[in-house]
Amino acid sequence: MSPPGTRLRLLLVRAGLPRPEVRHPVLDDARRRAVWLDLASPAPVGIEYEGADHTGPDRVLRDATRVTRRVDAGWRIYRYTRLDLRDEPGRIVAEIGRALDHAPTSGTP
Repeated sequence: MSPPGTRLRLLLVRAGLPRPEVRHPVLDDARRRAVWLDLASPAPVGIEYEGADHTGPDRVLRDATRVTRRVDAGWRIYRYTRLDLRDEPGRIVAEIGRALDHAPTSGTP
């Protein structure tokens, strides 16, 4: 996991949310292969850190399809960037907390 992905995971854990699984495999039955979510919780909630390598035109198109396929399979997918981590960590905690229906046990950062 990338350093920003680790910061995202630690943000959630330090806020008192359940520890997400790192690099969670999800089987894509239609394509007969697995894809990996950066972080996942059992709800099923997928949490992705979108770094610079996700900004190229081809990658954006692949990611859009990938997310749509996960949503169609019943996942709630949350995607965050470096700006989200830097500027709005409290919003991230609140969104994931609501998705998990679990209030943070400590104040939001």
